[in-house]
Amino acid sequence: MIEILTAATVLTAVIMGIRKYTIGRISMRFRYALWLLVALRLILPVSPGNNPYSILNLVSDWSGVNVISRQLANDADGSLETGSDRASGKMEYGMPEDGIRNPAGDQTLAEDLTRNRTGSADSREESGSGILVSGQKAWHGNTKARFRIIYLWMAGILITGGYMMAGQFRFVRFLHRRRIEISGRMLPEIWQERLMSGRMHVYSVAGLPSPCLVGRNIYMAPDLVEDKARMRHVLAHEYAHARQGDGLWMLVRSAVCAVYWFFPVVWLAACAAKRDSELACDEQAIRMLGENERFAYGRTLLTFFSDKMKTGGYTGAILIMGGRENSVKERVRMIAGKRKNSRRTSVLVAIIAVMVCGCTFTGAKDDADGSGGTSKEIILTNEGDLSVGGPAATEAVPEAGQDDFEEYLQNMDDSGLTSAESVDLQKYYDFLYEDAECPLQDGNWYRLAQKEEEWVEFYGLYTKEYGCRGVKIKIGDDVNTFDQPWLPTSPGIEVAVLEKEDADKIPRSFAYKECVVNNSDSEIWRLYVADRYDTGTIEIYCFETEDALEQIADRNITLLVDRAKESVALIQENGTLIGEVDISAYGEEEVEEAMWDNDAFGYLLGQKEDGAITLLTSIGLKAADSNELKYRGLFLIGFSVDIGRFGEHKFTLGEAYVEEGYVNGRVSK
Repeated sequence: MIEILTAATVLTAVIMGIRKYTIGRISMRFRYALWLLVALRLILPVSPGNNPYSILNLVSDWSGVNVISRQLANDADGSLETGSDRASGKMEYGMPEDGIRNPAGDQTLAEDLTRNRTGSADSREESGSGILVSGQKAWHGNTKARFRIIYLWMAGILITGGYMMAGQFRFVRFLHRRRIEISGRMLPEIWQERLMSGRMHVYSVAGLPSPCLVGRNIYMAPDLVEDKARMRHVLAHEYAHARQGDGLWMLVRSAVCAVYWFFPVVWLAACAAKRDSELACDEQAIRMLGENERFAYGRTLLTFFSDKMKTGGYTGAILIMGGRENSVKERVRMIAGKRKNSRRTSVLVAIIAVMVCGCTFTGAKDDADGSGGTSKEIILTNEGDLSVGGPAATEAVPEAGQDDFEEYLQNMDDSGLTSAESVDLQKYYDFLYEDAECPLQDGNWYRLAQKEEEWVEFYGLYTKEYGCRGVKIKIGDDVNTFDQPWLPTSPGIEVAVLEKEDADKIPRSFAYKECVVNNSDSEIWRLYVADRYDTGTIEIYCFETEDALEQIADRNITLLVDRAKESVALIQENGTLIGEVDISAYGEEEVEEAMWDNDAFGYLLGQKEDGAITLLTSIGLKAADSNELKYRGLFLIGFSVDIGRFGEHKFTLGEAYVEEGYVNGRVSK
């Protein structure tokens, strides 16, 4: 959306400049045609191709860049670790009392922009021999706020479009009730032939404020029927509208305004295009009538203007010959002035239009940093600085290249898996941050996770054209291929077998998790459950953070701060106490409120005694004199995850409890 609006704004500004500085030097019809470029740019959903001179190289489209977090951890005495000692972000689960290793420690993780994993819980996306079943919503982050924006946008479309349609309907009904067809013998002879060839009809309508064209019909007031000279002027103008196809283009303008109702530039462009439409018709009408009718035509136009004239609220695809004061004055000046169109100016304008289209219809340049990736990446350091570099490891490939990549992926055999190596993360980080050579080789498969004792292996494909995209999951001798992005991280994927086909061989069902966000503010993991059928096909189900957030919100758990006990009590909707979180470390800060930390989500795979899958999240504290939330050192909140049954997995959170074995940000004491 940002891409489209930015391009449309630049196009509109250029055309407005052309309108101002080429008055009388190019034809009005040519000037009017320029607005079709803006309409086309607003209609096109994507940019066809990329261009180093695209205007989008100057803006940051956050919906289309890959954000990678690079965080350096503090050691025990608070000093900053460097080199290969990279640690996780905020939600460091820490070392629990039972000695199980921190599942998120000593690693740098990145945001996985998996745009191709959208759909309903029952939707299925086939990719090779694998099937991806996803319950993911379209965005990460504050989903409810985003959906509110979408609902508001759709409501605006319905209101704006409905208002226009209602106005048009009322006006057409008004015309049909009062219209009387004017017979051909009452029309000037030359216009009888023209209108008949165009299958157009002429009607008189009592009380009509100004002549207009609706569909293929021309409407005018009864007094014009008696004034043959003025009738010729009206017929010429409305006939010009019909020849230009203005009925269709008025509908397009109305539809675009309804869709982009919130963007003033679109309304400005539509208004200017409407005025240029009238000027173009005036120009054509005078050409049809002859130069000797120029001033008479101008006088006719003035008779339809009144600063008190109203259209009765009829908006939409209505072409009225009159207009408001400013537009009529501009038209009269054009008619009265001596115009001599310049071919040189027209050619110059055409060249400018082509150049501007090249800068606004195309996307930002691929591989702008010369690293061989598909686009720029934004790299977030632990200090919060932004820099550019690295291949777009997880950037979703534009839809235009979707079919090509899928064909390329499916045509690759599995022979490359035998020679696959793990990504050298140190070299990869040097490439990202130190301008070293990219360690990833074009067309190579890399080992993402290997659990040989469980017969489960993950591999990711890297290509210069598509970046880190394409995943193979190997179970025994069967290989399933998925069109998914992946990340060079450690550990990027962790696997736990849930059920085996026999006592000690191939898994029938397994779970795995990957960290998708890890920076100084957030640490979020994503959970998948995979079922393997007798055919060797894998079916994958995804538990999205947004779904977990909704389930937690539905429980209506109250977080009650008790300053006297220096704790936060978690209370169920029925009043039952779930547990308490010790906040004594924040006692001096006069904690005022506790709230859920929606940026901290992790999973334990089979690390509990019963082997269950557990979701871990956190709460944050707000002091009375600060808007900042404190998280460090607080016990995490756990939810058991019911994954359903084989072939019909549906993720359901169990009862909440305080997980005292893990804390947010440090080891539990």
